[in-house]
Amino acid sequence: TRATITASDLVPDALVVAARNVERHGVSARVRLVVADLFDGVGGPFDLIAVNPPYVPLTDAPGLEPEVREFEPATALFAGPDGLQVIRRLVLEAPASLARHGLLMFEFGAGQDRAVTALIDASPDLELLELRNDLQDIPRMAVVRRA
Repeated sequence: TRATITASDLVPDALVVAARNVERHGVSARVRLVVADLFDGVGGPFDLIAVNPPYVPLTDAPGLEPEVREFEPATALFAGPDGLQVIRRLVLEAPASLARHGLLMFEFGAGQDRAVTALIDASPDLELLELRNDLQDIPRMAVVRRA
């Protein structure tokens, strides 16, 4: 069987772009687009959840490159004073939307690996399988399984 995909975003304009891409690639019968804040109204359970959450601390805003700071939506970048506000919610809410032994994969910011590991370790419903490094060999993605 072919995979079905539910893609969500908090910003409706992002889903307009996604809809064009879905149509262009001929996969509209297999992709459902939903305006949602994480898992609200998305459904499930899912075998795989992949998330690119905002993870930049608000205090880092002045140091961002102008093309990022001035043109990317703030909701796509910033997540509270430490950058972990959305990741905290993600770790808390994901188990209810994951199938048994389902996988959660998400990106996080450089230097956040210890905090992310602690959040996952504190969850009775999740098991950290690995942290994956980016091309500069910096931990930037968590691969987690529902226990």
